[in-house]
Amino acid sequence: MVFKNLFSLIFINCVFIILPGHLAASTLELQVGAAASLQDVLQDAGKAWLKNTGIKAKINYNFAGTSTLVRQVKWGAPLDIFIGASKKNTDEIIKSQLSVKESLRDLASNHLVLISSISEDTKNLDLNNIAKHQASKIATCDEAVPIGFYTHSYLRKVGLYKRLQPKFVYTDNARSILSMVANKTVPYGFVYLTDALTETNKVKVVQEVSPLDHAPIKYLGLALARSKAPIQKLAVIFLDFLASPEGQKIFSKHGFKKAGSQIATR
Repeated sequence: MVFKNLFSLIFINCVFIILPGHLAASTLELQVGAAASLQDVLQDAGKAWLKNTGIKAKINYNFAGTSTLVRQVKWGAPLDIFIGASKKNTDEIIKSQLSVKESLRDLASNHLVLISSISEDTKNLDLNNIAKHQASKIATCDEAVPIGFYTHSYLRKVGLYKRLQPKFVYTDNARSILSMVANKTVPYGFVYLTDALTETNKVKVVQEVSPLDHAPIKYLGLALARSKAPIQKLAVIFLDFLASPEGQKIFSKHGFKKAGSQIATR
């Protein structure tokens, strides 16, 4: 880690030497587009990275649903880093040749859970009960959004999709689902475990879904090719920090698991 931090400092010094005068005098900025479920962990990680390396840079975040971010990248949004919650969406950017070669970093994995508001009576509750209850609603996203894809895939696998689909209330991303349940707009919702952990005073986990019942939930990062070379290199350094043992400790603190890990079995 000492050598990595030393390299980062040497690189930044070189950047200021080669940049034009009006740019070298200003603080470097990274524009990060990331899945909404990453907002807490990335803000903490970004602060730690800048503090520990002494890099003079500013990180600006754009948190949204992964599919929305993919559209933004394709439309030429001023982003230097993309971190999504879906391998399929990440592959889409790579195939469109919009990323820096060999910049892909496997950063973390997550766990799908069913939540309710803390005050909801969930004793002996399961999805079959929800399907039977006429008034019950479930907050979710369209399948184009990763949290929606994982949720719908799981419900199809366990044979409950057709029964529960009429109860779906759609929103934009996992954090919006969390907000709807926390505010009691909707009694239930499927979110990532890490989302549920941010609102333990308002929501509770009703059911943990086995990772064997849906595609792996993977957070993958890319440096984007639209950026100038010095910023591309800075983006890769930040991604390397997130993938490093130091960065992984921050992910773990927020409830994320190591990339590729299986959190539960059936």
